[in-house]
Amino acid sequence: MRTIIVLLSIFCALTFAQERPRIAIYIAGAVTEDSDLLFMVINDAFVKNKKYDVVEVSEAGLAVVAGEQGRQRSGSVSLDDIAKMGKDAKAEFVCVIEIKKGKGGSSLLNTRIIEVENKVHKGSEIFTSTFKDNDEIIRVGQQIVALMLGIPASPKKSADAFVDQRDQRKYKIKRIGDYVWFLQDLSYKKDKYTWVEAHTACPNGWRLPNNSEWNFLKADAKPDDLKDFSKASTGYWWSATEYGSNYAYYWLVNSGELKDNVGGKTSADVVRCVQDAY
Repeated sequence: MRTIIVLLSIFCALTFAQERPRIAIYIAGAVTEDSDLLFMVINDAFVKNKKYDVVEVSEAGLAVVAGEQGRQRSGSVSLDDIAKMGKDAKAEFVCVIEIKKGKGGSSLLNTRIIEVENKVHKGSEIFTSTFKDNDEIIRVGQQIVALMLGIPASPKKSADAFVDQRDQRKYKIKRIGDYVWFLQDLSYKKDKYTWVEAHTACPNGWRLPNNSEWNFLKADAKPDDLKDFSKASTGYWWSATEYGSNYAYYWLVNSGELKDNVGGKTSADVVRCVQDAY
């Protein structure tokens, strides 16, 4: 593993013709090639959220970053250093993600949000990741974005029901965290689907949730949410995440807890659909 530091500067514009605050994002410390995917996840999440529009990736500040690299090997980047990097990048805010090796193959991601002008911490959190696969990188990237965005945007669906226009069947839905979920199993042409069939079964605008989204549900759901989610179930719920060429993950509620397991792709299981809440 080599020590590198990379810079992504995101310049944004306000919806109402006002300029959004510019944010410079730095990943520092012990990272691997997975850092590129982590940046992609963060970048895509900003675009997807529509709270920020990415218009430029800047090279400004790279010389400063290189000069600080030796100091970062021995400790955290100082507040003054972060502010200087932000000014060189012409950013109002800086997000620094310092990755350090943890125990058991895990890594600690010390994430800080700094207001450049006043050198004030606007938010900080330490995330843990093993970087074991793409789903794990996506999960931690989305957590970092959630911290940077602060209060989540209002959900686009305030209704508690959705009508599938394909057959006019009505489903109960609910916002849990940053996603809107079906509270009933999909029943379009059939009640159970193979893993391949499940990928195209959801209505337009909805999708089969992957393990990252299931894990967000597990983290965000309150006991009453899980009760509502599971009481109309007729089987195990497919995940879009594969486990090898012949198997895939499925999820279930067991003893009041959302858990995952693995089954053959040709098995017939049920589908819950999900969409973003913003």
